Amino acid sequence: MSSGDLPHVTVLDSGWTLSHLGGAPAPFPIEEIDARVPGCVHTDLLEAGLIADPFHGTNEHLTDWIGLSDVRYRCRFATPAGTPPRTPSEPFEPTSESSEAYETAGPSERVTLRFEGVDTVADIVLNGTLLGRVADMHRSYDFDVTDLLRPGLPQDAGGSPAETGAPDCNVLDVVIHAPVTAAREAARRIGDRPQTGNAHPFNAIRKMACNFGWDWGPDLATSGLFRPVQLIRWRTARLRDPLSVVAAVAPGAGGQVGTVRVQPFVDLDPAATLATADLTVDVCLTDPQGRTLATVRVNGRDLFLRGANWIPDDVFVSRIGHQNYRRGIADALDAHMNVLRIWGGGLFADEWMLERCDEVGLMIWQDFPFACAAYAEEPELSRQVEAEAVENVIRMSVHPSLILWNGSNETVEGYVHWGWQDHPAPDQSWGLGYYTRLLPEIVARWDGTRPYTPTSPFNPVDLMDPRNPDHGSVHSWQVWNQLDQTHYRDSVPRFCAEFGFQGPAERATLAEYLDDDPLTASSPGMVLHEKAADGLRKLEDGSAPHLPRPVDFEDWHFTTSLNQARAIECGISWFRSWWPRCAGSIIWQLNDCWPVSSWAAVDSRGRRKLLWYALRDLYDDHFLTIQPRPTDGLGGVPTVVASNLAGSSWEQTLSVQRCDLGGRVLDSLTTPVVVGPRDNLTIALPQSLITPADPSRELIVAQLGDRRALWWFVEDIDLALEPADLDIIPGEAMITVTAHNLVKDLCLLCGPGDPVLTSGRRRLTLLPGQTAVLHLDSARPSDSTRPAGPRLRSVNDLLEAARRKR
Repeated sequence: MSSGDLPHVTVLDSGWTLSHLGGAPAPFPIEEIDARVPGCVHTDLLEAGLIADPFHGTNEHLTDWIGLSDVRYRCRFATPAGTPPRTPSEPFEPTSESSEAYETAGPSERVTLRFEGVDTVADIVLNGTLLGRVADMHRSYDFDVTDLLRPGLPQDAGGSPAETGAPDCNVLDVVIHAPVTAAREAARRIGDRPQTGNAHPFNAIRKMACNFGWDWGPDLATSGLFRPVQLIRWRTARLRDPLSVVAAVAPGAGGQVGTVRVQPFVDLDPAATLATADLTVDVCLTDPQGRTLATVRVNGRDLFLRGANWIPDDVFVSRIGHQNYRRGIADALDAHMNVLRIWGGGLFADEWMLERCDEVGLMIWQDFPFACAAYAEEPELSRQVEAEAVENVIRMSVHPSLILWNGSNETVEGYVHWGWQDHPAPDQSWGLGYYTRLLPEIVARWDGTRPYTPTSPFNPVDLMDPRNPDHGSVHSWQVWNQLDQTHYRDSVPRFCAEFGFQGPAERATLAEYLDDDPLTASSPGMVLHEKAADGLRKLEDGSAPHLPRPVDFEDWHFTTSLNQARAIECGISWFRSWWPRCAGSIIWQLNDCWPVSSWAAVDSRGRRKLLWYALRDLYDDHFLTIQPRPTDGLGGVPTVVASNLAGSSWEQTLSVQRCDLGGRVLDSLTTPVVVGPRDNLTIALPQSLITPADPSRELIVAQLGDRRALWWFVEDIDLALEPADLDIIPGEAMITVTAHNLVKDLCLLCGPGDPVLTSGRRRLTLLPGQTAVLHLDSARPSDSTRPAGPRLRSVNDLLEAARRKR
């Protein structure tokens, strides 16, 4: 076999079994049942029909024993054909390789056993020899097994070693220790430290924090091999990690982006035991036809970041595939986002995700995996942190979509504001050394092309003042936890990296997973699928100042879904109206990992909530809003702000009217406006336009091109809205609606059994006489008054239902 045939990769994706070894007793025998790799204990037991879906109903805690159990994954496999037997010249000493760029050996062939992802604390044994113990979910592990593999079967033997009973098959055992027990034992060894998120000491081991539960996630601590296991045959040298040169390229005519090809040329000495190389880098910029261009332009323009936080797309991360990333990235792009923040309580971004973001130009902010906790800096943990950071910085640095490394999420915030300073002993570490020394040194050494921040929120002037809106990034959680949504306007942050408001999963999703009869906001299944502290009360308190009290569950679901969208509208409209003082907003959160009431814009089944449709308008290049602004010593008065984030001017005629609810124009203003590229324009309104004769029966309507903004003088509960008077004409893939009176927040709702409704508009306010066409991705038209599947609801309906109940 020539050296050109190597390296050769054999994926060990079959022949695996799962056994329960001890710890918490299993409720049924688990001995050598079929297992999948990649996978985890929960998914294997689900596939075997041994457990019910933990996402369904109140099943979540029926599987608590899994997180307290030791298990064994076993694989029997033949040595790949072409791998020669070896006689070791010295005793075999297996080691887990670190993330140096090159591995070298003598001229003979070597075989490496590679684990892309082990969850989490495990002993790895091949043919009775312990290769080592691994203890970090955030990195890969390689072991040289050249001298441990048994001779391969003849190529014509047929069948697997287990089937043929061949004595020379290899047996690979991965004994995974109970994750909850491992975390508790580690906390006792290195010292317990404060954390926020769940009842388990997730900060004591290097496993993704949210896997132990969160205020939007279930307590389903997993064990397994969640990424591929491979045998890699190679000779002389193997390039483990790519080396990068990253260039940002401006789009050409028509918005097309060329390709930057970075080619390293490496000369290696075959006899060397440690490979070093001087790199000559050839950078070639080509257009879509492959023609070489003469120059490379770096885009240095300021941007208003429009984005969302990203969490793991499934509790069982081995189920997250390419299709999940494509769908999630489409959710971001379709909502005009330009950045996703990979949150520190989850995992580093997957290669599939990074490659897709590279393709479509979506920027990535990557947190290192530290979140909402104090972390020990003792060697037991710090060695793992260093290894995982080096590996992932090298791996991810080749991706031009990556724009920022961030050391942690809410760790300094927790130390300063959550009482952590009273908990550790005076000399006890809490993670600051990671964020201010270790991680920035690793980024500088292995990347060096991107900025680094130690934490979010982050104040670059004073690290220990993370809530200062005048410096750096802030997280704004007072609205959800304590205050009404209008309090987003209490300050103007320079950048808001995390804020949100809860709403339930889509109605069709709840129907798939909940069997409560009757289904109510406080029925058992709904309560279990609400993980936020006092979440139900906060949902109700958040809508109470604005919308009437719901009379039944369907009204509750509509009310809380609508209020989630409107709360975030209040925040982002305010932030965006202050560009460039405020340079961006990243909402919490884009996606969900199971069917839960949460801050997500898209639920775990991929159904876009009313919030998502609001984000699409809020993040569009052209945005029109009416915001309170102080003037002449008065309090906040309605002021029009036109925001243009496009690269060209926005020139339109602005029309502003004060109308009554019947549509009669009481006062008006028309003026041409020009909003420069990536700029805002603020337009003060005359007193006559902003002074209502009857606040409960009037509103301001501003129109700029196809963008519209409304200003209401009172909350909905005080509006004199009449019952909605609509003509509804269902079609095969559309619904045509004509309003005979003002209908506020008319929404297309997805009922039980309905698929995703529409890629068009799903919520709008109709003035008297206006007609709108709602396009459906899937519709089941029935009679002339109401479609059988999608339903239309409005604020008028909520007010009328509340009046009838009184």
